[in-house]
Amino acid sequence: MFDAIAPDPSRRVFVLSDAQDSLVPLVVQRPWVERANSRDLGVEHLVGQGWGGGPMHHDLTWRSVQVAARCATGAMTAEIVREAMPEAPSGTNRLAQVTPASR
Repeated sequence: MFDAIAPDPSRRVFVLSDAQDSLVPLVVQRPWVERANSRDLGVEHLVGQGWGGGPMHHDLTWRSVQVAARCATGAMTAEIVREAMPEAPSGTNRLAQVTPASR
């Protein structure tokens, strides 16, 4: 799957996950992100607790729309991460819950 995607430094990909997702658990999502980043595809993996709606905690529509809107308006990746993870206590490293892109 990844062989068909050419690395592009101008592309940003955000994967948003709920740590409680039972439809596509983190044990499945993390290896996908790691494999994508091993191919220099620049994937940012943001993992939150209680982000997903529904009984399986998989519906991340509203948070995804917020991230996409910030991306479309030219916000820097660090800004998007900071805004997407507001529940991180002040003074903590918000990026600690993010699997950063390898660029």
